[in-house]
Amino acid sequence: MTSNNIGPFLAVILAAYPEWEKFPLVERIGDGWQGIALTIEPPEGSDIDFGLDIEEVGNEVTISFDYAHLHMQWPPVYQEAVDPIWWDAQVLIAAILADRIVASSGWIDGELRAGSLHPSEAPVELLVPALEHIRVRSWEGTFSRDEGIVQLQHP
Repeated sequence: MTSNNIGPFLAVILAAYPEWEKFPLVERIGDGWQGIALTIEPPEGSDIDFGLDIEEVGNEVTISFDYAHLHMQWPPVYQEAVDPIWWDAQVLIAAILADRIVASSGWIDGELRAGSLHPSEAPVELLVPALEHIRVRSWEGTFSRDEGIVQLQHP
């Protein structure tokens, strides 16, 4: 697939990160939708299971990182009271690459139950009861960690 087949967001991203042109563009088709995705491999030696996946379907961009993802509109819709990381997909990608945003995921019995993107310095807040394991991953690994959770027994 060539860069001629991509939408406006992926064109902006490939212009901002020309080294990513080595990664293939993939057509994805679902029930009533069709999009183009670009998956960036994590840095060498990383323990990220899934790289940075950028999918564009019409005016929706989905940014997936490890076991978390976020849907955003493109072009972005300005939101004065909200950090641009959360409304501009290009800003979010730059923040992930700079280790300012991490992916957290919560697990029960080895199964994924929740995933979230949040600031690297913020505490993990996955609102799922009885999580047994929390996995945090940052692009460069600065904030990557695994946490076991001890469940308190009620009398």
